[in-house]
Amino acid sequence: MRKNWLIVVLFSIGLLIFLYPHIARYSNSIEQEAIIQTFQEEIRQVTDQEAKQRIDSIAKCNDAIFENSEAFQDPFSFESTVEGTIDCTDHAINENIFGVLEIPKMKIKEPIYIGATQENLSVGVAQVEGSSLPIGGLNTHSVLAGHRGGITREQFQHLDKLHVGDVFHIHVLNETISYRITSQEVILPHETDSLQIQPKQDLSTLITCHPYGSNTHRLLIHAERMIPSGNQAENK
Repeated sequence: MRKNWLIVVLFSIGLLIFLYPHIARYSNSIEQEAIIQTFQEEIRQVTDQEAKQRIDSIAKCNDAIFENSEAFQDPFSFESTVEGTIDCTDHAINENIFGVLEIPKMKIKEPIYIGATQENLSVGVAQVEGSSLPIGGLNTHSVLAGHRGGITREQFQHLDKLHVGDVFHIHVLNETISYRITSQEVILPHETDSLQIQPKQDLSTLITCHPYGSNTHRLLIHAERMIPSGNQAENK
């Protein structure tokens, strides 16, 4: 009888260990979805005029970032802010959330935070200091960092499955900005040349640690803005 009891206990412990990652990920996904839904409900209360005013203000901040494009650092170094970096944290829309990143192929949505701090990266993806805030427009390159994920959260764990032609979306205020992937790149942490803003370009890059389970390199997913056919003149 005692032997049978021990077998049941060991089996139960093994089952719990096996199920824990799945339960934790499901729980975290529910919590994340609730955060995004609350954020989006509040955004719906913003009038078109107010949204335009906010976008215009953010665009001015992006212009300042473009003029100061040398102030850029690896988002996973968690070092102090580079001297001269433009502070755009006051442009967060609600509790430091700026927008929502949606990657259809990976079936994930993540809140976007301003500044790639440890705190922000623990709860979503974050705009890297020295890169543009993700509203699109000429002379912008938004770099969005995310952890490679772990047992309890997927995050950017499968980012390497994104390839040329795949699409991701950034939802900000009353706009959805879409980017089509142009290349995938693996770099060392200090190799940031391809993350610089390019004149007259509208770019976005997703960045995470590489390989999975290590942080020796960085995986970059480069993308360019998809401009609706009726708005091609805006990108010239």
